[in-house]
Amino acid sequence: MVARARKNYVKELTPQEAREMLEEQSRRYLGVGLDEFVEKWFAGEYGDPDDNPDALELAVLLPGVGIDPWHHDKPAPPK
Repeated sequence: MVARARKNYVKELTPQEAREMLEEQSRRYLGVGLDEFVEKWFAGEYGDPDDNPDALELAVLLPGVGIDPWHHDKPAPPK
């Protein structure tokens, strides 16, 4: 589960809320939806993660929606 902090308050997000948050961030920072980001991430289109901090920051949050960003051979969770 992903958590979002605000002024000494942490709210645990449901899987749906986490997905919505990542969808919003993916569009804001990379200009693509979450599904397209995941496809491009696994295709290597973002290059070295160290050279693309926006993509890396999103990738490390993918486990919150059940996606392992380092092993794409596992099926994606249902939406």
